[in-house]
Amino acid sequence: MKVRFCDQNKGKGKVLRRLQEEHPGIDAKIKKCLGICGPCAEQPVALVGGKKVKGRDGDDLYRRIAAALASPRPMTDPACDFYCGRILTGQLSVPVYFENDRVFAFHHTNPLWENHVVLLPKKHIESLLTLEEADNDLLLELMRTARMIAGDFMARFGAARVYTNLGDYQSAKHLHWHIGAGPQLRPY
Repeated sequence: MKVRFCDQNKGKGKVLRRLQEEHPGIDAKIKKCLGICGPCAEQPVALVGGKKVKGRDGDDLYRRIAAALASPRPMTDPACDFYCGRILTGQLSVPVYFENDRVFAFHHTNPLWENHVVLLPKKHIESLLTLEEADNDLLLELMRTARMIAGDFMARFGAARVYTNLGDYQSAKHLHWHIGAGPQLRPY
């Protein structure tokens, strides 16, 4: 997959060096202009497989590029539209609750409850039912993170909900958990 940086991009050198060190076979280059005028002067951005990926800073951009490279499905896969294609690539900015190399949790942009966090793996997995044996460590990481968020909500609000949807109840076909607390803000 090709990764391209604009020569005007903030932090491009550090991100490029790290990509070349940790992904030696990657086709990553700095170009004079990527034709996405504006964003590269304001925040770290790159084209990954032709899709714009933005980060809050160089480290965040690297994590988002690495997630895109690790995804077994291309970012253009329709099943991966919202969480993979918009949230994990940085095309839609969201308030981050927690993030590491494998999982991402953010405050829901249209919350169902007063406190509502969405937790998802950075690797594309369609649902709980499509997890494979090779995903066991990732599932444990997701459960540890869900436990941490739910524990925080229990300590602050005295109660918490943790669930995932399947089938027709799952609107975004990327495995994710909802963790919520407080009064319901809108109909379910």
